[in-house]
Amino acid sequence: MLLERVWGRAMTKSLGACLLEIEKREEIEKTHIVEMSHMIFGNAAMSVQDADRLLMLDRSARVRPEGWARFLNAAISHFLVHKHPPYGEIDDSGALWHTQYISRFGAIQKARDWDLLLNLRAYAQNENPVLERFILRQLDDAIICGTGVLALREKNLRADVLGASDMRLVREVLLSCPTGLMHEISEGELELVFNIVTQKGHRQVSRQWRDMFTALVSYALLGSLWPHAKVSRCAWLGTDATGEFTSRLTRAYQNQSIETTEITASGQAFSGNLKEGPAGKWLRMFHADPRLCAHKAHVLHFLRENFPSVYQSLRGQIRLVA
Repeated sequence: MLLERVWGRAMTKSLGACLLEIEKREEIEKTHIVEMSHMIFGNAAMSVQDADRLLMLDRSARVRPEGWARFLNAAISHFLVHKHPPYGEIDDSGALWHTQYISRFGAIQKARDWDLLLNLRAYAQNENPVLERFILRQLDDAIICGTGVLALREKNLRADVLGASDMRLVREVLLSCPTGLMHEISEGELELVFNIVTQKGHRQVSRQWRDMFTALVSYALLGSLWPHAKVSRCAWLGTDATGEFTSRLTRAYQNQSIETTEITASGQAFSGNLKEGPAGKWLRMFHADPRLCAHKAHVLHFLRENFPSVYQSLRGQIRLVA
C-alpha cells in the first residue's frame, strides 16, 4: 500500500516539487527516494538545476536515510550519461560540471564524492578524458603526494613504501572503467602507474603491489599482441585484493585457449603491433629509467615462464633487455 501511494504521488508531483519539499524540511525520507527514483529513471526529464539541487541536498540535509548515497550515485550518473544524445556517453561539459562541483582547487572534498566519481565512470560506455584525468589526479595526489581525501581514508599510505594500500587504490580505479574499456588498459592508467613506480618504486615494494604491477603491464602487452583474445580486466583484478593477480591473468588467457606453443618465437604470428599501442610507449621506459629495473625483472620473468613467445617477441620489438 505504501509503494502504491508513493507511486501515485510520483505520477502527479514534479521532481522540482519533490525537491522543494525536502529543502523546506531539511530531511530526506525513504519515500522521497522512491518518488524521485520513479521520476528520474522513468520518463521525467532531469535538468541541470535539478541535478544541482540534488547535490546541494546531499550536503545540507540534516537527515539522510539508508540508501540515499546509492540513489544519488545512480541519479547523477543517469543524468550525465543520458541527458542528451549520444546516450551512454559523458560529454566534456557534463564532466566539468560535476568535477567542479565536488572539488576545490582540483581535489575532492568528501569520501562519498570519490564513490560517486567511480560510479559515474563505470556507468558510461566509453571513457571521458576530462573525467579520467580528474580521477587519476586524485590517485596521484594520494599515493605520490600523500594529500587529499583518499590519503586520509587510506591511513597506511607511506611515502617510502609501495604497499597494499597503494595497490587497493589503483585496483579500485581499474575496476571502475567504462564498459568500452573493459578489455584493455588506457594510456592514462598506464602513465599513472608508471609515474607511481618511478616516484616510489625504487624504495620498499610489497609483494601485493609488485604482483599487480606485473599483471597490469603483462595484460597491456598481451592485449596489444593478441587483440582478438578479449580478456576482461576483471578476470585478473578479481573480486578481492588477495595479490594473486598474475595467477589469475595466466588462467584467464589459458581459458581463452591461447596456446603459446603455437605462436612462433619470432612473433610473426602475433596480429598486433606493440609499437603502435600505449603499452609500447611506456614499456620503453623500462630500458631508460634505472628506477624501474626491479619491476622490469619481475615482468620479464613472469612472461618468460608463462608466455615464452611473448617474451621472445618483446626482445625483437622493444629493447627491454640490456
